[in-house]
Order: sequence, then C-alpha cells, then structure tokens
Amino acid sequence: MQNRLRDGIAYVEDYALSLGDDSTTYWKYHKQRFEWTARLILDLAARLNGAGTPMRKMLDVGPAHQTLLLEQLFPDAQIDTLGFLDQRYALKRQTVHIHFDLNDTFDREKWPIPDGEKYDIIVLLEVIEHLYTSPRLIFAYLKEILQPHGLIVTQTPNAVSLGRRIKVLAGRNPYDLIRESRTNPGHFREYTSKEMCQLAEAAGLALVEAHTINYFNNKGLPSRISGFLPASFRDGMTHVFGSNAGST
Repeated sequence: MQNRLRDGIAYVEDYALSLGDDSTTYWKYHKQRFEWTARLILDLAARLNGAGTPMRKMLDVGPAHQTLLLEQLFPDAQIDTLGFLDQRYALKRQTVHIHFDLNDTFDREKWPIPDGEKYDIIVLLEVIEHLYTSPRLIFAYLKEILQPHGLIVTQTPNAVSLGRRIKVLAGRNPYDLIRESRTNPGHFREYTSKEMCQLAEAAGLALVEAHTINYFNNKGLPSRISGFLPASFRDGMTHVFGSNAGST
C-alpha cells in the first residue's frame, strides 16, 4: 500500500507541476492534505473489504488533483465524477461523469440517480464551502446514492481555526470576498466540526470518525501554534459519515 501511495503522489505531482503556476501553487499548498487523505481512503477501503463489502465503486465530487490520485490508488475500482468537468482532470480509463451543480439539490426532482449499483465511497473534498445550498440537502442527496454500508468522506476548512480567531480579534474579516466567477466563486460559508456533524445527522447520516488537523502547507505562526492546542483550533477538518456507522 505504501508503494502505491508513493507512486500515486509522484504521478500526480509531476502532472500538477506541468499545468502551470496556479496548479503548482495549489499542489504545494495541498500536497500534505492529499497524502493524508489518500491514506485515510485506502484504510477505509481496506475496512470495507475486511467487512465483506468490497469497495468497487467510488464517486469523486468536484474533479481535481485528487481524482487522478484516486485513479492511481484504485486501478480496479469504478471511479465516477460529479460536478463541473475540468478536462485537465479527466480520468484515463472509461468512467461516468455526472454533470450536476450541487447547489440544485434544493430541488429533489433534479437529483441525478446513476444507473447500476450505488457507491461504496463518496469523496467530497474541499467542495462544500464553495456551495450556497445547505449541506443538509447535499448530504441527503449523497445518502440517496450511497450503499447501505457506504461511507462519505467530506473535507472542509475549519471556520474557527486559530488563524481566523486572531483575525476577528484584530477587527479583520477572516474570509475572502466571493469571487465574480460562476465555476470558482470562492467560499460562501465555512463550518465548525459540530455544525458538520449536526447537518449530516439531520440528513440521516451517522458520524464514523472526525479529524481536525493541520494538513495544509501553511507555515504561518497561528498554524504552528495551533498544533499544540486542542483540535478545534486547527486548520482542516475531515469527517467520515455513513448511513450505518457500525458497518465498518
């Protein structure tokens, strides 16, 4: 597993650095997060396999660098994508892309339900903060296309990290302005870990595990200090939810 992870990271890094300055900057800032997340998903897949429910079908919401990494890590699985398709991150092997704006989950009649088996793992990384629709509706939709034993891995910044708290105390807004872009509008809303759990529970999901850690390549003083403080002060959050938390 370690060799597969090392080779996968090296493959995506080479590709990311070939795409230009923006991609290079993004990769360097998020590389630690990608490595950490890849280990988590590999572990979750192993746990599903060990429970007799093999990970055969995965959905990646918001195709990006992690999409190519997942393809390298799970060569035998069907990996579909959902959201706005960026051809730079199109998978090499045949797959299904579901073109759907998750902001439209407020209308249940618009929910796209893929053919065939539902998903064993759904990956929602650094997406939810870019949406203006309630995460409860998004979780409800994803639960609809999730296997009973399946897992949803969601990742988003921590709204109350130490760095953001310091900015508020200094009288500064810790959040960027919404960008004038339809496909990349910036962050509409960031959440706390408690909020994420409450929203998922309201959608019928159960918490399997939660992590609040510094996995961004942020060398600022607040991030360094927060590593010695309770987890609620750290920069990044990852939650794993399931429709049946006891399945793993």
